[in-house]
Amino acid sequence: MLSPPIRVVAWFPGPVEDSEHYFQWLRRLNQGLDKRHWTVYEHRQEPNGVVLSVDTTLVAAMEGMGWRPFCGVGQAIFSLLGVKPEGKKQEEEKRKKRRKRRRRLNVTR
Repeated sequence: MLSPPIRVVAWFPGPVEDSEHYFQWLRRLNQGLDKRHWTVYEHRQEPNGVVLSVDTTLVAAMEGMGWRPFCGVGQAIFSLLGVKPEGKKQEEEKRKKRRKRRRRLNVTR
């Protein structure tokens, strides 16, 4: 019996136009990632994001990898749809801190 599909978001290190290429890398570099049961729903407005429908075996494999499988020379970032991954939260916090720092420097000059 097939499990119900689960929607996830994947961010890749490069343009999502090459998503098929990234899927091949994911399969080759990460044991347990089989794209036969993946369906691409949409490309995100965010850079390099794709919404996928996957089965529960992928979710279990992703949890074992910390939701960051290897993809070429970098890592892809996956998360359940609607849940912001830890890596993306940290990037946003760093950007906010840099903006604050720049503002302070501009004010003191």
